[in-house]
Amino acid sequence: MKQAALNLAYLKQPATAAKLLNILKTNTRACQSLGHSFVSQLGRMYLDMLNVYKVYSEEISNIVSTQGPQATRTQQVKSLRSVKSETLRLIETWIDKAEQVEPIVRDFLPPLLAAVLTDYK
Repeated sequence: MKQAALNLAYLKQPATAAKLLNILKTNTRACQSLGHSFVSQLGRMYLDMLNVYKVYSEEISNIVSTQGPQATRTQQVKSLRSVKSETLRLIETWIDKAEQVEPIVRDFLPPLLAAVLTDYK
């Protein structure tokens, strides 16, 4: 994430997307095992995950607007979409395992909606 903060192009590289996907899948499996106590790990990476989600959404939109609808079938777009999907899967897994709803609604939901709803405007 430090490299991405210095150079946004690093985040858009296919190798970076593959690494992020692997990290997210690992965290999803850990969340399934740990349940609600995964909140400490999720709290450390939550905003970074949502920022990556936003960057990838914008990049997919840019690619499709310049290359047309057939660009959705390219490996680059598929990789970016996989990272976005796994991000949502991790959050969904944690919410399913959560013991208290109020902190989720208060702390986690507003940034999630800000990131995700831009895809559906």
